[in-house]
Amino acid sequence: MYRTTIRGSLYGQTVDVVMGWTTGGVTSSANAVTLATRVENYWAADVMQYLVSDYALTQVDAVGMDDPTKFGTFLSTSTGTNGSDGVPAFLVANVQLQTGIRGRSYNGRFGVPGLAASTIDSTNSNFIDSTAVSTIQNAIGNFIGDLSGGGLPSTLSVISTISGGTPRPTPIATPVTVATVHQAWGSRISRKG
Repeated sequence: MYRTTIRGSLYGQTVDVVMGWTTGGVTSSANAVTLATRVENYWAADVMQYLVSDYALTQVDAVGMDDPTKFGTFLSTSTGTNGSDGVPAFLVANVQLQTGIRGRSYNGRFGVPGLAASTIDSTNSNFIDSTAVSTIQNAIGNFIGDLSGGGLPSTLSVISTISGGTPRPTPIATPVTVATVHQAWGSRISRKG
């Protein structure tokens, strides 16, 4: 199991998108590099086309959660292709991750940064326009689907490192069954753990 961090910049600020993955392979540095490369390639192909050109990827890191000495990095120069003005850097489209099991250890989220200002709902600025939500939902679905096939099949997962306030001796990974883009804007501020 791995934790990937899509590292980028938006208006001069560092922007990270963190996700958990399980793969069919053994945790190794070689597989970490392969996963980091695939995450970058598919994020760039499936998602970046909907993000503003001020959003640029710098690298994707993959770290083995069951063995943090196994890690890999893929450097990137991909940028968003939407030339429109963007929303403020702290706003993201929240993607809720559900596994079918209740509890904080089995559900998660990540944020998609760099959306265009035109995606703000015209009647309520606290929301993303429903057409944009549908577009991002499809892009995230394609991204997850693309990673599930190919040379190192990978499953988006919620990785839990803490249970009841106590660190787990070994993290657990639970495959995501539903990833839903919410219409309400989210914030890049996140809790760790």
